[in-house]
Amino acid sequence: MSVTRAHRSRRCMSLLTSLTVAVTALACGNRDDLVHLPEVQTGQSVDVSVEVVSRETVRLPVVATGTTQPTRVANLGPQMTARIDSVMVDEGDTVTEGQTLVRLDVQNARLRAAQAQAAAVAAQVQAQLADYEFERLAPLAERGTISAERGPQLRARRDATASSAEAASAAAAQARRGVSDTQVRAPFGGIISGVFVEAGEIATMMPPKILVRLVDISELEVRIHVHERDLARIALGDEVRVHLPSADVSVSGTVTHIAPEIQAHTRSAEVVTRIPNADLRLRAGLFAEVEIQPTTAREGIVVSTDVIGGTGESRFVYVIEDGVAHRREVEVRPLGSGRAEVIEGLTGGETIVSGGLSSLADGASVNVGERPEEQEEPEEQEEQTPHAAAGPLPAAGQEEAVQ
Repeated sequence: MSVTRAHRSRRCMSLLTSLTVAVTALACGNRDDLVHLPEVQTGQSVDVSVEVVSRETVRLPVVATGTTQPTRVANLGPQMTARIDSVMVDEGDTVTEGQTLVRLDVQNARLRAAQAQAAAVAAQVQAQLADYEFERLAPLAERGTISAERGPQLRARRDATASSAEAASAAAAQARRGVSDTQVRAPFGGIISGVFVEAGEIATMMPPKILVRLVDISELEVRIHVHERDLARIALGDEVRVHLPSADVSVSGTVTHIAPEIQAHTRSAEVVTRIPNADLRLRAGLFAEVEIQPTTAREGIVVSTDVIGGTGESRFVYVIEDGVAHRREVEVRPLGSGRAEVIEGLTGGETIVSGGLSSLADGASVNVGERPEEQEEPEEQEEQTPHAAAGPLPAAGQEEAVQ
């Protein structure tokens, strides 16, 4: 048993020694067998073409979206609380200014007017009697024929009755106006867009009850919001082109109002534009695409779109400084025809890369100008074609065998 155990121990030690030698050979073997990564070549310059950024006149239209709205809207209610006698219009009717739309019960109004008129007449008679009495007795009070205190009393009574007569006359006038208030009239010409009551209902002033909605769409307004950087280019009277996609119609108009305040949370102000609609073929509530053509020009930085890299909102250019290309983030606005305005990122006078952007990286050294050897490159490739067709060159140890 002891001999067998000793034999097994010697075999284990032999195997461990063999493994140790193998691992050491792999770790410290010929370094030519190791995988070598290619070294990064540094110090190379990239050939690019450049251009100098300059400012030029920009007449970019201001584009925004909005919704068509009536120029005038009136939600008409009663001037008094009364029963509705008749509704004289329907939804969609075209009405003129002053036309009667709803008539309220006039009987009670006429009775109140008659009562107020009678009270005014009675007050006027009392005022006349008081004035006559004062004119007759005042001289007697002055001569002492009657008590001296009688004169001031007569004067006070005359003035009081005169004031009462004026108040009664005002009440009578108001009552007569109440008769005319039983007719709800159109304050301007337009279209009835809604009728909300029926004959027999009670029209109340408190709470206010809307009887009819009247809109004027002979002209339409489109209210848009313009950013503060574009407000300086817009003026009252500027021409506007409004496109209504749902109706497939484009209409010309003008800018009629520019809000004096800028909204802090959007940095924009409301601009009101107006378009004609004399034939009433356009409706309120349509989605509108607005393009304002400013009459005033401004200076801006305009470059070719070829010098701009990136996509979406992440755009950049390469600015050359001391032979090195520096990537600079910019905000641009397309102008069409392969041109774009740089809103932020450039101030003018910088030298930027106009060709060779695909081979550049931030901080790369550049050679300004075009490479003359680029035109000879196809000829060099043709000369190398036979070598490529002949296959790979023999290794150093195989040259004698090939010969």
